[in-house]
Parts: sequence; structure tokens; C-alpha cells
Amino acid sequence: MCTLFDAEFSELVERITATYSFVKTDTGSVLPHLRSELEQVMSQVRPLDLSAAEVAALLAILAPAHLRVIGGPPGRPGLRVRGVRDEHAAPQFA
Repeated sequence: MCTLFDAEFSELVERITATYSFVKTDTGSVLPHLRSELEQVMSQVRPLDLSAAEVAALLAILAPAHLRVIGGPPGRPGLRVRGVRDEHAAPQFA
């Protein structure tokens, strides 16, 4: 049985894959634009505005950068998110 979370997460994966394919073929000239766009979005969107699938996807994407910034060990286990299968916009973290 496909839940709303699974369907939304699947759509997010498709969007991420399409964007990655576009960026991978570029010579790096889009990076300043992407950073500017990300900054704009981050200034307007709050964690409470995101669905559980969006929060889970962002955590998975940002985990490697987070470890680089905080200087964590390379073998450190990733973040574990519990309760993300809930359909509410604000997931429960444990």
C-alpha cells in the first residue's frame, strides 16, 4: 500500500534526480545562481512549512554538508529520523 508519504517522497526523488542530471552536465556556471536561489528560498520557507517527506529529504541531502561543517568523523552514522511517516506538516522527531 502506497502512503501519501511514499508518493510525495517518490516525487521529491524524481525532482532531485532531474535537477542533479541538469547540474551534472553543466560546467559549474550555475552554482552561483543555485546558491542565490537556495538563499532566497531559505529566507522564506520555515521548517513548519515543510511536509514530513520534504523534511526527511532535506535532512538526507544536508547530512554530508552538516558533517563537513561541524567536523564530524567520516564514519559517523547519519541522522535518524523517527515518526516521519505521519502526514502532518510538522513531523515528530525522537
